[in-house]
Amino acid sequence: MPRRPAFLALAPALALALALGAPMPGFATPPPTDPPDPSGASGPSGPAAPRPLRVVLIGASIARGWQLDGFAARIGRSDVVVEYVGEYGFDKSKSVAALLARGAAERPDLVILKECGAYFPGDQAAYEAMIRRWVAELRAAGIRPAVATVAPVAAPAGVIQHLKAFVKSWILGREDQNAAIARYNDSIRAYAAAESLPLLEIERALLHPFGGLYALSPMLDSGDGLHLNPKAYAVLDQELDRLLDP
Repeated sequence: MPRRPAFLALAPALALALALGAPMPGFATPPPTDPPDPSGASGPSGPAAPRPLRVVLIGASIARGWQLDGFAARIGRSDVVVEYVGEYGFDKSKSVAALLARGAAERPDLVILKECGAYFPGDQAAYEAMIRRWVAELRAAGIRPAVATVAPVAAPAGVIQHLKAFVKSWILGREDQNAAIARYNDSIRAYAAAESLPLLEIERALLHPFGGLYALSPMLDSGDGLHLNPKAYAVLDQELDRLLDP
């Protein structure tokens, strides 16, 4: 009697396995595959793309003209997103409170406290107390605070401006605007060093090229003696880029 081929003896088992969806004898079952990750991760255990550093700069008209929402594109960075929050007047308490009221997912990682030369001369003791309070509030919320020096204003130009400056300083006894700004900047630098705070060095980046003259560089002045032109903002882009370097 002729022998049956061996594979015919396995036929009933193969048919039953196919019916039940079980692995067939002699065949390995391939491991299950995960569906593709819509986030773009390399696999089930692949690292997700790092979240960009979220930065908020609180300021007024100079910061508004900076157009910080385009900073990352101008400087060629994809690891940072910068937001401008505007509040006019030295007191930025409302803006700080609004940031702290954001949900955890919307809070920034870094907040830069920037002031404008228009607020000087002023009550420097009160100014410094506000800065210290905002820094403490941000730190308590787990947000890293940073401070900025203030841009000087342009030197008086023409007879009328020189006369006004003379009357304010020598007749009315008021502190010179740039002298008050310089005094505040010296204080804010010392405070930043003592508290290990990041410092956005605006003053030195925009100073007049003649070392003996403390004033806004005429090459960076928009024309009103206080606000900045596009070249000045390009300089500030470089300063902010240095501040944000790891």
